[in-house]
Amino acid sequence: SKVGKTWILLDLATAVATGVPFLRFKTQQQRVLFVNFEIRREFIAERLQIIQQRKNLTDLSNLAIWNLRGQTADFQLLVPEIIQLVRKEHYSLIVLDPIYKAMVGKSENTASSVGLLCNQIEQIVEETGAAVIFAHHFAKGNAANKNVIDRMSGSGVFARDADTIITLTEHEEENCYSTEFTLRNLA
Repeated sequence: SKVGKTWILLDLATAVATGVPFLRFKTQQQRVLFVNFEIRREFIAERLQIIQQRKNLTDLSNLAIWNLRGQTADFQLLVPEIIQLVRKEHYSLIVLDPIYKAMVGKSENTASSVGLLCNQIEQIVEETGAAVIFAHHFAKGNAANKNVIDRMSGSGVFARDADTIITLTEHEEENCYSTEFTLRNLA
């Protein structure tokens, strides 16, 4: 909790929208849709301004923020809207932040609920060709001694379904993180 998941997702979104590196990885400039379920509109705008200034970015026109904080929405009903919007605006990357807000009325501890969510995300990917990225949180307590794919809160479906998992663990050095990658299809 409160480790900076939204910050890093915004950093990723701006990197792809502008074609600058993310965590030293090259990106290709593409249109990005950031679906914000949690942060107030003015705070998202402030965070984007900070990232834009610190990274010396001049044009974020390839990045769209869809603010849904305070709007209880059934994700199943949002999926067709997301698909339609992505097709219309030709987004290549969709960021869902945070993923637990897409589970209103469902339990992240139940395999069937998480499986349904993952199938809905897969539907977006298959019908649009866009990549979908989301942040998820660890279970409470120190998870450093657990296997990286066992650290996530809730159902193990989160770990089993994802093609790529990037895990950030706080480092001993302040403001630093260790990064681990769990990859389905890449060496």
